[in-house]
Amino acid sequence: MKRAMKQSTLTLILNGISILTLIYMVYSLIAYSQVSGQLNTANEERFSLTYNANRFMNGSAYLTNEVRAFAATGDQQHYDNYWSEVNDLQNRDKGVAALQEIGITDEEQGMIDDMFALSNRLVPLEENAMEEVQAGNMAEAVSYVYGTDYSESIAQINALKEQFLADLDQRSLTQVQELQARAEAIRMSMILALVMVGVIQLLNMVISRIMIMRPVLKVKEQMMEISQGNLSAEFSLEPNTSEIGMLVASIHETKGELKKYIKEIDHTLAQMAQGNMNLAVGDDYRGEFLPIQDAMRQILDSLNQALSRIHLTAERVSEESERMASDAQTLSNGNVQQAAAVQQLSSSIHEISKQVDQTSRDADDAKQASEDASMQLRMSPGGGIPKSSRSTPEPPPSSATVTMAVRSSVYSFSPRRMADRPCPPPRAAMAGPFRRFSSPMLMPSSCPGGSRRRRSPGTGCTPSARGSPPPSGASPRCSPRR
Repeated sequence: MKRAMKQSTLTLILNGISILTLIYMVYSLIAYSQVSGQLNTANEERFSLTYNANRFMNGSAYLTNEVRAFAATGDQQHYDNYWSEVNDLQNRDKGVAALQEIGITDEEQGMIDDMFALSNRLVPLEENAMEEVQAGNMAEAVSYVYGTDYSESIAQINALKEQFLADLDQRSLTQVQELQARAEAIRMSMILALVMVGVIQLLNMVISRIMIMRPVLKVKEQMMEISQGNLSAEFSLEPNTSEIGMLVASIHETKGELKKYIKEIDHTLAQMAQGNMNLAVGDDYRGEFLPIQDAMRQILDSLNQALSRIHLTAERVSEESERMASDAQTLSNGNVQQAAAVQQLSSSIHEISKQVDQTSRDADDAKQASEDASMQLRMSPGGGIPKSSRSTPEPPPSSATVTMAVRSSVYSFSPRRMADRPCPPPRAAMAGPFRRFSSPMLMPSSCPGGSRRRRSPGTGCTPSARGSPPPSGASPRCSPRR
Protein backbone atom coordinates (compact mmCIF):
# COMPACT_ATOMS: atom_id res chain seq x y z
CA MET A 1 0.00 0.00 0.00
CA LYS A 2 1.32 3.41 -0.96
CA ARG A 3 2.38 5.63 1.94
CA ALA A 4 0.65 8.99 2.27
CA MET A 5 0.15 11.58 4.95
CA LYS A 6 -3.07 11.17 6.84
CA GLN A 7 -5.70 13.80 6.25
CA SER A 8 -6.14 14.19 10.00
CA THR A 9 -2.42 14.83 10.47
CA LEU A 10 -2.32 17.35 7.66
CA THR A 11 -5.45 19.06 8.95
CA LEU A 12 -4.02 19.03 12.45
CA ILE A 13 -0.81 20.65 11.23
CA LEU A 14 -2.64 23.33 9.28
CA ASN A 15 -5.09 23.99 12.09
CA GLY A 16 -2.21 24.01 14.58
CA ILE A 17 -0.39 26.59 12.51
CA SER A 18 -3.58 28.61 12.29
CA ILE A 19 -4.10 28.36 16.05
CA LEU A 20 -0.50 29.35 16.76
CA THR A 21 -0.85 32.22 14.34
CA LEU A 22 -4.05 33.31 16.04
CA ILE A 23 -2.34 33.05 19.42
CA TYR A 24 0.51 35.14 18.05
CA MET A 25 -2.06 37.62 16.77
CA VAL A 26 -3.63 37.79 20.22
CA TYR A 27 -0.20 38.25 21.77
CA SER A 28 0.58 40.88 19.16
CA LEU A 29 -2.66 42.65 19.93
CA ILE A 30 -1.81 42.65 23.63
CA ALA A 31 1.72 43.82 22.86
CA TYR A 32 0.42 46.44 20.49
CA SER A 33 -1.99 47.68 23.11
CA GLN A 34 0.83 47.78 25.63
CA VAL A 35 3.12 49.56 23.21
CA SER A 36 0.32 51.94 22.34
CA GLY A 37 -0.15 52.60 26.05
CA GLN A 38 3.54 53.06 26.49
CA LEU A 39 3.59 55.36 23.48
CA ASN A 40 0.77 57.39 24.89
CA THR A 41 2.53 57.45 28.24
CA ALA A 42 5.78 58.45 26.57
CA ASN A 43 4.02 61.24 24.75
CA GLU A 44 2.38 62.35 27.95
CA GLU A 45 5.69 62.14 29.81
CA ARG A 46 7.38 64.05 27.05
CA PHE A 47 4.73 66.70 27.32
CA SER A 48 4.98 66.70 31.12
CA LEU A 49 8.78 66.85 31.02
CA THR A 50 8.70 69.70 28.59
CA TYR A 51 5.99 71.44 30.56
CA ASN A 52 7.73 71.06 33.91
CA ALA A 53 11.10 71.96 32.45
CA ASN A 54 9.56 75.09 31.02
CA ARG A 55 7.81 75.64 34.36
CA PHE A 56 11.16 75.41 36.14
CA MET A 57 12.84 77.71 33.66
CA ASN A 58 9.90 80.07 33.46
CA GLY A 59 9.86 80.33 37.27
CA SER A 60 13.49 81.24 37.32
CA ALA A 61 13.00 83.72 34.47
CA TYR A 62 9.90 85.12 36.22
CA LEU A 63 11.95 85.86 39.34
CA THR A 64 14.63 87.55 37.28
CA ASN A 65 12.11 89.64 35.37
CA GLU A 66 10.25 90.67 38.54
CA VAL A 67 13.39 91.65 40.43
CA ARG A 68 14.69 93.62 37.49
CA ALA A 69 11.31 95.34 37.07
CA PHE A 70 11.23 96.20 40.76
CA ALA A 71 14.77 97.51 40.61
CA ALA A 72 13.99 99.60 37.59
CA THR A 73 10.54 100.90 38.59
CA GLY A 74 10.35 100.41 42.31
CA ASP A 75 6.78 99.13 41.86
CA GLN A 76 5.74 97.19 44.93
CA GLN A 77 3.69 94.80 42.76
CA HIS A 78 6.82 93.38 41.27
CA TYR A 79 8.23 92.90 44.71
CA ASP A 80 5.11 91.09 45.86
CA ASN A 81 5.10 88.94 42.72
CA TYR A 82 8.69 87.98 43.37
CA TRP A 83 8.09 86.85 46.87
CA SER A 84 4.80 85.21 45.88
CA GLU A 85 6.74 83.08 43.41
CA VAL A 86 9.40 82.26 45.96
CA ASN A 87 7.12 81.51 48.86
CA ASP A 88 3.72 80.51 47.39
CA LEU A 89 3.89 79.47 43.73
CA GLN A 90 7.27 77.85 43.82
CA ASN A 91 7.14 76.93 40.12
CA ARG A 92 10.83 76.10 40.06
CA ASP A 93 10.63 73.62 42.92
CA LYS A 94 7.41 72.03 41.70
CA GLY A 95 8.76 71.74 38.17
CA VAL A 96 11.91 70.01 39.38
CA ALA A 97 9.88 67.71 41.63
CA ALA A 98 7.63 66.80 38.69
CA LEU A 99 10.66 66.16 36.49
CA GLN A 100 12.17 63.92 39.12
CA GLU A 101 8.85 62.10 39.55
CA ILE A 102 8.48 61.49 35.82
CA GLY A 103 12.01 60.36 35.54
CA ILE A 104 15.08 62.09 34.33
CA THR A 105 18.55 60.88 33.67
CA ASP A 106 21.51 61.57 35.89
CA GLU A 107 22.88 63.93 33.27
CA GLU A 108 19.63 65.85 33.22
CA GLN A 109 19.57 65.90 37.04
CA GLY A 110 23.12 67.34 37.01
CA MET A 111 22.04 70.11 34.68
CA ILE A 112 19.11 70.92 37.01
CA ASP A 113 21.50 70.99 39.95
CA ASP A 114 23.79 73.33 38.02
CA MET A 115 20.89 75.62 37.19
CA PHE A 116 19.81 75.59 40.85
CA ALA A 117 23.32 76.45 41.91
CA LEU A 118 23.51 79.33 39.48
CA SER A 119 20.04 80.48 40.52
CA ASN A 120 21.04 80.36 44.17
CA ARG A 121 24.08 82.49 43.35
CA LEU A 122 21.67 85.16 42.03
CA VAL A 123 19.61 85.29 45.22
CA PRO A 124 22.05 87.58 47.18
CA LEU A 125 22.29 89.94 44.24
CA GLU A 126 18.50 90.07 43.93
CA GLU A 127 18.08 90.66 47.66
CA ASN A 128 20.67 93.46 47.59
CA ALA A 129 18.89 95.03 44.62
CA MET A 130 15.53 94.98 46.40
CA GLU A 131 17.08 96.43 49.53
CA GLU A 132 18.63 99.21 47.50
CA VAL A 133 15.26 99.94 45.91
CA GLN A 134 13.65 100.14 49.31
CA ALA A 135 16.48 102.41 50.37
CA GLY A 136 15.88 104.58 47.38
CA ASN A 137 19.10 103.73 45.60
CA MET A 138 17.61 102.79 42.26
CA ALA A 139 20.92 102.95 40.44
CA GLU A 140 22.60 100.59 42.84
CA ALA A 141 19.68 98.27 42.58
CA VAL A 142 19.86 98.24 38.81
CA SER A 143 23.59 97.57 38.95
CA TYR A 144 23.00 94.52 41.00
CA VAL A 145 20.48 92.91 38.63
CA TYR A 146 21.94 94.15 35.38
CA GLY A 147 25.53 93.78 36.33
CA THR A 148 28.12 91.48 34.82
CA ASP A 149 27.88 88.74 37.43
CA TYR A 150 24.15 88.61 37.28
CA SER A 151 24.06 88.65 33.49
CA GLU A 152 26.72 85.96 33.19
CA SER A 153 24.85 83.76 35.62
CA ILE A 154 21.63 84.33 33.71
CA ALA A 155 23.43 83.49 30.47
CA GLN A 156 24.80 80.26 31.97
CA ILE A 157 21.37 79.38 33.31
CA ASN A 158 19.79 79.97 29.89
CA ALA A 159 22.48 77.86 28.21
CA LEU A 160 21.90 75.04 30.64
CA LYS A 161 18.16 75.51 30.18
CA GLU A 162 18.37 75.18 26.42
CA GLN A 163 20.69 72.19 26.67
CA PHE A 164 18.39 70.59 29.24
CA LEU A 165 15.34 71.17 27.05
CA ALA A 166 17.14 69.83 24.00
CA ASP A 167 18.39 66.76 25.78
CA LEU A 168 15.06 66.16 27.42
CA ASP A 169 13.20 66.61 24.17
CA GLN A 170 15.65 64.38 22.30
CA ARG A 171 15.39 61.68 24.94
CA SER A 172 11.63 61.72 25.07
CA LEU A 173 11.42 61.92 21.30
CA THR A 174 13.76 58.94 20.95
CA GLN A 175 11.66 56.99 23.42
CA VAL A 176 8.48 57.88 21.55
CA GLN A 177 10.02 56.96 18.23
CA GLU A 178 11.18 53.63 19.60
CA LEU A 179 7.72 52.91 20.87
CA GLN A 180 6.23 53.99 17.58
CA ALA A 181 8.62 51.71 15.67
CA ARG A 182 7.78 48.88 18.03
CA ALA A 183 4.07 49.49 17.60
CA GLU A 184 4.51 49.60 13.83
CA ALA A 185 6.45 46.34 13.91
CA ILE A 186 3.75 44.74 16.02
CA ARG A 187 1.09 46.06 13.68
CA MET A 188 2.95 44.67 10.65
CA SER A 189 3.42 41.34 12.39
CA MET A 190 -0.30 41.27 13.12
CA ILE A 191 -1.05 41.97 9.49
CA LEU A 192 1.36 39.20 8.44
CA ALA A 193 -0.18 36.82 10.96
CA LEU A 194 -3.64 37.67 9.68
CA VAL A 195 -2.47 37.08 6.11
CA MET A 196 -0.88 33.80 7.19
CA VAL A 197 -4.08 32.70 8.87
CA GLY A 198 -6.02 33.55 5.73
CA VAL A 199 -3.53 31.65 3.54
CA ILE A 200 -3.56 28.66 5.88
CA GLN A 201 -7.34 28.58 5.95
CA LEU A 202 -7.46 28.86 2.18
CA LEU A 203 -4.90 26.08 1.90
CA ASN A 204 -6.90 24.05 4.39
CA MET A 205 -10.03 24.53 2.30
CA VAL A 206 -8.22 23.53 -0.91
CA ILE A 207 -6.63 20.50 0.72
CA SER A 208 -9.92 19.52 2.32
CA ARG A 209 -11.69 19.78 -1.02
CA ILE A 210 -9.03 17.90 -2.99
CA MET A 211 -7.94 15.31 -0.44
CA ILE A 212 -11.17 14.85 1.51
CA MET A 213 -14.28 16.08 -0.27
CA ARG A 214 -13.54 14.64 -3.72
CA PRO A 215 -12.59 11.17 -2.42
CA VAL A 216 -15.57 11.21 -0.07
CA LEU A 217 -17.91 12.02 -2.96
CA LYS A 218 -16.39 9.20 -5.04
CA VAL A 219 -16.72 6.86 -2.07
CA LYS A 220 -20.38 7.91 -1.74
CA GLU A 221 -21.02 7.17 -5.42
CA GLN A 222 -19.27 3.82 -5.13
CA MET A 223 -21.29 2.88 -2.05
CA MET A 224 -24.48 3.78 -3.90
CA GLU A 225 -23.44 1.46 -6.76
CA ILE A 226 -22.70 -1.31 -4.25
CA SER A 227 -26.07 -0.75 -2.55
CA GLN A 228 -27.73 -1.26 -5.96
CA GLY A 229 -25.84 -4.54 -6.47
CA ASN A 230 -23.36 -3.24 -9.05
CA LEU A 231 -19.99 -4.60 -7.94
CA SER A 232 -18.26 -3.98 -11.28
CA ALA A 233 -18.53 -0.18 -11.24
CA GLU A 234 -15.26 1.63 -11.89
CA PHE A 235 -13.51 2.91 -8.77
CA SER A 236 -10.41 4.90 -9.68
CA LEU A 237 -9.20 5.73 -6.17
CA GLU A 238 -6.08 3.91 -5.02
CA PRO A 239 -5.61 2.78 -1.42
CA ASN A 240 -2.91 4.35 0.73
CA THR A 241 -2.04 4.82 4.41
CA SER A 242 -4.28 7.86 4.89
CA GLU A 243 -7.76 7.66 6.37
CA ILE A 244 -9.44 8.05 2.98
CA GLY A 245 -6.96 5.60 1.47
CA MET A 246 -7.76 3.03 4.15
CA LEU A 247 -11.48 3.60 3.49
CA VAL A 248 -10.83 3.04 -0.23
CA ALA A 249 -8.90 -0.14 0.61
CA SER A 250 -11.85 -1.34 2.69
CA ILE A 251 -14.23 -0.72 -0.23
CA HIS A 252 -11.95 -2.63 -2.63
CA GLU A 253 -11.72 -5.48 -0.14
CA THR A 254 -15.49 -5.48 0.38
CA LYS A 255 -16.12 -5.63 -3.38
CA GLY A 256 -13.60 -8.44 -3.75
CA GLU A 257 -15.12 -10.46 -0.92
CA LEU A 258 -18.66 -9.99 -2.25
CA LYS A 259 -17.57 -10.99 -5.76
CA LYS A 260 -15.81 -14.05 -4.33
CA TYR A 261 -18.90 -15.07 -2.35
CA ILE A 262 -21.19 -14.54 -5.34
CA LYS A 263 -18.84 -16.42 -7.67
CA GLU A 264 -18.55 -19.35 -5.29
CA ILE A 265 -22.30 -19.50 -4.69
CA ASP A 266 -22.97 -19.25 -8.45
CA HIS A 267 -20.43 -22.01 -9.19
CA THR A 268 -21.87 -24.22 -6.45
CA LEU A 269 -25.45 -23.77 -7.64
CA ALA A 270 -24.43 -24.33 -11.30
CA GLN A 271 -22.67 -27.58 -10.38
CA MET A 272 -25.70 -28.63 -8.35
CA ALA A 273 -27.95 -27.83 -11.33
CA GLN A 274 -25.72 -30.06 -13.50
CA GLY A 275 -26.06 -32.89 -10.97
CA ASN A 276 -22.62 -32.62 -9.41
CA MET A 277 -23.14 -32.93 -5.67
CA ASN A 278 -19.53 -33.78 -4.83
CA LEU A 279 -18.82 -30.22 -3.73
CA ALA A 280 -17.22 -28.51 -0.75
CA VAL A 281 -18.15 -25.05 0.54
CA GLY A 282 -15.13 -22.86 1.36
CA ASP A 283 -14.17 -21.90 4.90
CA ASP A 284 -13.28 -18.25 4.15
CA TYR A 285 -16.73 -16.79 4.86
CA ARG A 286 -16.63 -14.00 7.42
CA GLY A 287 -19.01 -12.10 9.64
CA GLU A 288 -22.65 -12.08 8.57
CA PHE A 289 -21.86 -14.44 5.65
CA LEU A 290 -21.26 -17.40 7.97
CA PRO A 291 -25.02 -18.30 7.99
CA ILE A 292 -24.87 -18.51 4.17
CA GLN A 293 -21.95 -20.92 4.45
CA ASP A 294 -23.87 -23.07 6.96
CA ALA A 295 -27.01 -22.97 4.78
CA MET A 296 -25.06 -24.05 1.67
CA ARG A 297 -23.55 -26.96 3.56
CA GLN A 298 -26.95 -28.00 4.91
CA ILE A 299 -28.45 -27.80 1.40
CA LEU A 300 -25.65 -29.97 -0.01
CA ASP A 301 -25.98 -32.50 2.80
CA SER A 302 -29.78 -32.64 2.41
CA LEU A 303 -29.58 -33.02 -1.38
CA ASN A 304 -26.89 -35.70 -1.12
CA GLN A 305 -29.02 -37.64 1.39
CA ALA A 306 -32.12 -37.27 -0.79
CA LEU A 307 -30.23 -38.29 -3.93
CA SER A 308 -28.71 -41.24 -2.07
CA ARG A 309 -32.18 -42.43 -1.08
CA ILE A 310 -33.38 -41.84 -4.65
CA HIS A 311 -30.41 -43.83 -5.95
CA LEU A 312 -31.19 -46.74 -3.64
CA THR A 313 -34.84 -46.59 -4.66
CA ALA A 314 -33.84 -46.45 -8.33
CA GLU A 315 -31.64 -49.52 -7.90
CA ARG A 316 -34.52 -51.39 -6.33
CA VAL A 317 -36.88 -50.23 -9.07
CA SER A 318 -34.29 -51.29 -11.66
CA GLU A 319 -34.03 -54.75 -10.12
CA GLU A 320 -37.81 -55.11 -10.06
CA SER A 321 -38.00 -53.80 -13.63
CA GLU A 322 -35.44 -56.34 -14.78
CA ARG A 323 -37.45 -59.05 -13.06
CA MET A 324 -40.66 -57.78 -14.65
CA ALA A 325 -38.88 -57.54 -18.02
CA SER A 326 -37.78 -61.17 -17.67
CA ASP A 327 -41.33 -62.19 -16.85
CA ALA A 328 -42.64 -60.10 -19.71
CA GLN A 329 -40.09 -61.72 -22.03
CA THR A 330 -41.33 -65.11 -20.93
CA LEU A 331 -44.92 -63.99 -21.54
CA SER A 332 -43.87 -62.53 -24.86
CA ASN A 333 -42.26 -65.77 -25.93
CA GLY A 334 -45.46 -67.63 -24.93
CA ASN A 335 -47.54 -65.11 -26.82
CA VAL A 336 -45.32 -65.46 -29.87
CA GLN A 337 -45.70 -69.23 -29.76
CA GLN A 338 -49.44 -68.92 -29.23
CA ALA A 339 -49.63 -66.43 -32.10
CA ALA A 340 -47.72 -68.84 -34.33
CA ALA A 341 -50.12 -71.66 -33.35
CA VAL A 342 -53.11 -69.41 -33.95
CA GLN A 343 -51.66 -68.38 -37.30
CA GLN A 344 -51.18 -72.02 -38.23
CA LEU A 345 -54.72 -72.80 -37.03
CA SER A 346 -56.09 -69.90 -39.07
CA SER A 347 -54.28 -71.16 -42.16
CA SER A 348 -55.62 -74.68 -41.57
CA ILE A 349 -59.15 -73.36 -41.06
CA HIS A 350 -58.85 -71.44 -44.29
CA GLU A 351 -57.79 -74.59 -46.13
CA ILE A 352 -60.61 -76.53 -44.51
CA SER A 353 -63.06 -73.86 -45.55
CA LYS A 354 -61.89 -74.15 -49.12
CA GLN A 355 -62.17 -77.94 -48.93
CA VAL A 356 -65.65 -77.63 -47.44
CA ASP A 357 -66.68 -75.41 -50.30
CA GLN A 358 -65.27 -77.86 -52.79
CA THR A 359 -67.00 -80.75 -51.00
CA SER A 360 -70.27 -78.85 -51.06
CA ARG A 361 -69.94 -78.33 -54.79
CA ASP A 362 -69.06 -82.01 -55.24
CA ALA A 363 -72.12 -82.96 -53.15
CA ASP A 364 -74.29 -80.81 -55.35
CA ASP A 365 -72.80 -82.43 -58.46
CA ALA A 366 -73.34 -85.88 -57.00
CA LYS A 367 -76.91 -85.05 -56.13
CA GLN A 368 -77.53 -83.78 -59.64
CA ALA A 369 -75.87 -86.84 -61.15
CA SER A 370 -77.96 -89.10 -58.95
CA GLU A 371 -81.17 -87.39 -59.98
CA ASP A 372 -80.14 -87.62 -63.63
CA ALA A 373 -79.38 -91.33 -63.30
CA SER A 374 -82.67 -91.96 -61.56
CA MET A 375 -84.51 -90.11 -64.30
CA GLN A 376 -82.75 -92.14 -67.00
CA LEU A 377 -83.64 -95.36 -65.27
CA ARG A 378 -87.30 -94.42 -65.18
CA MET A 379 -87.27 -93.53 -68.85
CA SER A 380 -85.52 -96.74 -69.95
CA PRO A 381 -87.59 -99.29 -72.16
CA GLY A 382 -87.89 -101.90 -69.51
CA GLY A 383 -89.66 -99.56 -67.29
CA GLY A 384 -86.84 -99.54 -64.83
CA ILE A 385 -84.67 -101.93 -62.97
CA PRO A 386 -85.78 -105.51 -62.50
CA LYS A 387 -87.38 -106.06 -59.15
CA SER A 388 -85.02 -108.82 -58.34
CA SER A 389 -82.13 -106.61 -58.88
CA ARG A 390 -83.81 -103.55 -57.53
CA SER A 391 -82.99 -102.40 -54.16
CA THR A 392 -84.02 -99.36 -52.35
CA PRO A 393 -81.62 -96.73 -53.54
CA GLU A 394 -79.65 -94.90 -50.89
CA PRO A 395 -80.80 -91.31 -50.82
CA PRO A 396 -78.15 -88.73 -51.53
CA PRO A 397 -76.85 -86.75 -48.65
CA SER A 398 -78.46 -83.46 -48.09
CA SER A 399 -76.65 -80.14 -47.80
CA ALA A 400 -77.48 -79.85 -44.11
CA THR A 401 -75.94 -83.24 -43.48
CA VAL A 402 -72.75 -82.24 -45.31
CA THR A 403 -72.52 -78.93 -43.44
CA MET A 404 -72.95 -80.60 -40.05
CA ALA A 405 -70.20 -83.04 -40.94
CA VAL A 406 -67.84 -80.25 -41.95
CA ARG A 407 -68.54 -78.24 -38.81
CA SER A 408 -67.88 -81.25 -36.70
CA SER A 409 -64.60 -81.75 -38.48
CA VAL A 410 -63.54 -78.10 -38.05
CA TYR A 411 -64.45 -78.04 -34.38
CA SER A 412 -62.50 -81.12 -33.70
CA PHE A 413 -59.41 -79.82 -35.55
CA SER A 414 -56.45 -78.62 -33.53
CA PRO A 415 -52.72 -79.48 -33.66
CA ARG A 416 -52.90 -81.57 -30.51
CA ARG A 417 -56.14 -83.31 -31.53
CA MET A 418 -54.80 -83.86 -34.97
CA ALA A 419 -51.74 -85.47 -33.51
CA ASP A 420 -53.79 -87.60 -31.11
CA ARG A 421 -56.53 -88.35 -33.61
CA PRO A 422 -56.64 -92.03 -34.81
CA CYS A 423 -56.27 -92.69 -38.44
CA PRO A 424 -59.59 -93.30 -40.30
CA PRO A 425 -60.32 -96.53 -42.16
CA PRO A 426 -59.25 -96.79 -45.77
CA ARG A 427 -61.49 -95.34 -48.44
CA ALA A 428 -62.43 -98.79 -49.70
CA ALA A 429 -63.82 -99.65 -46.27
CA MET A 430 -65.91 -96.49 -46.11
CA ALA A 431 -69.53 -96.84 -47.12
CA GLY A 432 -72.33 -94.53 -47.47
CA PRO A 433 -72.62 -91.24 -49.17
CA PHE A 434 -69.35 -89.81 -47.63
CA ARG A 435 -67.13 -92.42 -49.14
CA ARG A 436 -66.22 -90.21 -52.07
CA PHE A 437 -65.81 -87.04 -49.93
CA SER A 438 -63.29 -88.12 -47.33
CA SER A 439 -60.50 -85.54 -47.30
CA PRO A 440 -56.89 -86.16 -46.33
CA MET A 441 -56.96 -82.68 -44.61
CA LEU A 442 -58.95 -84.31 -41.84
CA MET A 443 -56.33 -86.96 -41.29
CA PRO A 444 -53.19 -86.63 -39.24
CA SER A 445 -50.01 -86.35 -41.21
CA SER A 446 -48.83 -89.66 -39.84
CA CYS A 447 -51.79 -91.50 -41.42
CA PRO A 448 -51.54 -92.88 -44.96
CA GLY A 449 -52.86 -90.37 -47.40
CA GLY A 450 -52.83 -87.53 -44.80
CA SER A 451 -51.50 -84.43 -46.49
CA ARG A 452 -52.43 -80.88 -47.28
CA ARG A 453 -53.02 -81.63 -50.94
CA ARG A 454 -54.35 -84.67 -52.75
CA ARG A 455 -54.98 -85.63 -56.25
CA SER A 456 -58.51 -86.16 -57.39
CA PRO A 457 -59.08 -89.84 -57.92
CA GLY A 458 -58.95 -90.89 -61.51
CA THR A 459 -57.92 -87.55 -62.90
CA GLY A 460 -54.29 -86.67 -62.06
CA CYS A 461 -55.10 -82.99 -61.28
CA THR A 462 -54.74 -81.12 -58.00
CA PRO A 463 -57.70 -79.11 -56.85
CA SER A 464 -57.02 -75.44 -56.47
CA ALA A 465 -58.37 -72.88 -54.09
CA ARG A 466 -61.62 -71.18 -54.81
CA GLY A 467 -61.25 -68.38 -57.21
CA SER A 468 -57.68 -69.31 -58.32
CA PRO A 469 -57.16 -69.84 -62.04
CA PRO A 470 -56.77 -73.44 -63.27
CA PRO A 471 -53.36 -74.63 -64.35
CA SER A 472 -52.38 -74.15 -67.98
CA GLY A 473 -53.73 -76.91 -70.29
CA ALA A 474 -56.09 -78.22 -67.66
CA SER A 475 -59.78 -78.20 -67.65
CA PRO A 476 -61.39 -75.36 -65.74
CA ARG A 477 -62.56 -77.73 -63.11
CA CYS A 478 -61.38 -81.11 -61.96
CA SER A 479 -64.29 -83.38 -61.17
CA PRO A 480 -64.20 -86.86 -59.70
CA ARG A 481 -64.28 -89.90 -61.98
CA ARG A 482 -67.67 -91.32 -62.51
